[in-house]
Amino acid sequence: MPLVALNERMNTVPARFGNALILVCSYRGAAHAQTGTHLSGWLGRFVDFMTFRRLREYVAMWRDFAANPRDAAYMRSLAESVVERCDTVLKVVVDSKLDDAALPHSEVCPTPIARLDLGRSGLEQLPASDSIILVYPDPLGLSWNKLEAALRKQGRNVFVLNGRRRFFALDAEARRALALRRFLAQTRIMELVAGVFVIPIAALLAVRDKLAGRA
Repeated sequence: MPLVALNERMNTVPARFGNALILVCSYRGAAHAQTGTHLSGWLGRFVDFMTFRRLREYVAMWRDFAANPRDAAYMRSLAESVVERCDTVLKVVVDSKLDDAALPHSEVCPTPIARLDLGRSGLEQLPASDSIILVYPDPLGLSWNKLEAALRKQGRNVFVLNGRRRFFALDAEARRALALRRFLAQTRIMELVAGVFVIPIAALLAVRDKLAGRA
């Protein structure tokens, strides 16, 4: 499979990287995590109603659908394309949630490949490097803001390659843009607000048509 071309968006990234770490992240969607209460009977139904279970499931389903996360083989291709731009890859760390199809091929990336649950602690095990490159399976890197914050706290120079092949430095401007887009993606607030107005507007139009004799 040929290496994918990288498109630079949002800001400029170096043509070449020096010593780099590559972290290949999985998609940790919300739909499967929206479980109901363990209570049964009317009490369970009451708790689900009071905690907006159906709404949370609806929002999570559309979040995951819109994210369109790439599969493990595509993630491997992204990681391999990053390797081509690095002088030295100190380590490739693949999130433990991804299957083996995400592991870069040894002929492309002879660097040792490690498995790590990137959603938990363990970042202190990462060696020092000029840059850290986060490879995301979706356009926004949903649910990885804590990892980004932890790397910034360590003073790391962080870059992102997302599922749409957009490559950018995770600077202040990019973080602000991602924060807004992640909020909209995770809450689906625009769709919910639009849905609130659709029914009354449709009712008004129906009444107008009725009075005008069109129906």
